Amino acid sequence: MQNVIKLWRTLQGPPQVVDSGECFVRNFQPGSDMQAWLELHNAVYQRHEKSRPWEKRDFVREFERSKGWTPDKMWLAFSRSKPEKLVGSVAVATRASTGGVYGSILWLTVAPAWRRKGVASGLLNHLEAYCWEMGLRRVLAETLGSWTEAVAFYEHRGYEDSSGI
Repeated sequence: MQNVIKLWRTLQGPPQVVDSGECFVRNFQPGSDMQAWLELHNAVYQRHEKSRPWEKRDFVREFERSKGWTPDKMWLAFSRSKPEKLVGSVAVATRASTGGVYGSILWLTVAPAWRRKGVASGLLNHLEAYCWEMGLRRVLAETLGSWTEAVAFYEHRGYEDSSGI
């Protein structure tokens, strides 16, 4: 079993939402965006996972049947030069614990060719702005310890390991 790391950030104010020059971000549109999301997901995660590629039924189980998920809780980044090209995505879930209600980052995914171009930061800005508007001041990022680039990205964004919390 792989080591899951939980990183937390307390929002101090509403983040600025500015799309990078090379892409634009919008909310998920049911039906038309599912296939593009599946292609991105499979392209990124199949190299890490030994499971079969995801299909529509997996998306439906993960999102559409998930309690509280709505398309306004998922953001997609598209290439400006090829507007049909999905290059990144992220979703948020609202969770509750003894410490209160918080936002939980789901499936922050960026196509390998688009990494280090501000796509993940832009997507995270949209998610954190949504959390701020909903009154959620704490945000959780969970990732595998072996995904050192993801851990470094979240730490650079101010997320801290929860082992001491």
